[in-house]
Amino acid sequence: MRPALTWRRLPGRRQLLSVLVTLLLVQALSVTGVLSRDSFPLPSEVLVRFGELVVGAGFWVSVGDSLSQALLGLALGTAVAVPLGLLLGRFAPAEQAARPIIEFLRPIPSIALLPLVILTAGVGMSGAVILTGLSSLWMVLVLAIRGARATDPVAEQTLVSFGVPPLARVWRLVLPSALPFILTGIRIAASVALVVAITVELLGGMPGLGKDVQASLQNGDKAGVYAYTIAAGLLGLLVNFVFVPVEDRLLSWHSSRRAAK
Repeated sequence: MRPALTWRRLPGRRQLLSVLVTLLLVQALSVTGVLSRDSFPLPSEVLVRFGELVVGAGFWVSVGDSLSQALLGLALGTAVAVPLGLLLGRFAPAEQAARPIIEFLRPIPSIALLPLVILTAGVGMSGAVILTGLSSLWMVLVLAIRGARATDPVAEQTLVSFGVPPLARVWRLVLPSALPFILTGIRIAASVALVVAITVELLGGMPGLGKDVQASLQNGDKAGVYAYTIAAGLLGLLVNFVFVPVEDRLLSWHSSRRAAK
């Protein structure tokens, strides 16, 4: 027989308590007039508005648009970054030649390319996927390069001594050594891709939660603006909650994971 679920046994009870306290504090500050109702609608009004959104089909279409644009861009950026990062990490001359280009392009915000993307790809999913892919590319690429360099030279020399071909060495040694770096980069890039996707929707009019935030702002629906913002935050939490156990599962063999257990 399972023990009864009490407050002490509730997972994430401290996090939940901090959220409830914050909502009650903002509610009290708004009711007493400390916070302007023009800028900060009552949390109770925002939650009611959020409940209205959740039961509507259009809301879930927007969630699907934002999520698909972020994940497609992440997949595209990762597909380019991982093999390129392993290649550059294994061949120092190639990495040194590409380093100036990488360091020049990496700091450029993906959003800065929005006008160019709109002109070439239009206002649609393809434009958002391109920008989210670029935002994911650099983060995964840099960590893939570092991971390829983390290969144990003694283990590699052992494989060379036994006559293991180069491609087999990459599969058996280089990729497993780089995998923790790559998965960390993908997990972080997933959150960044979602942020970029919603920002692109907000500024460029691509379909998704960002476009709904802009529409609510233009219509004077302040509670709707905050409700859609909450939805975006919850979506980010969901993405992180999904990627963390996947990362742990794929790295269950790694020494760092075994030491943590």
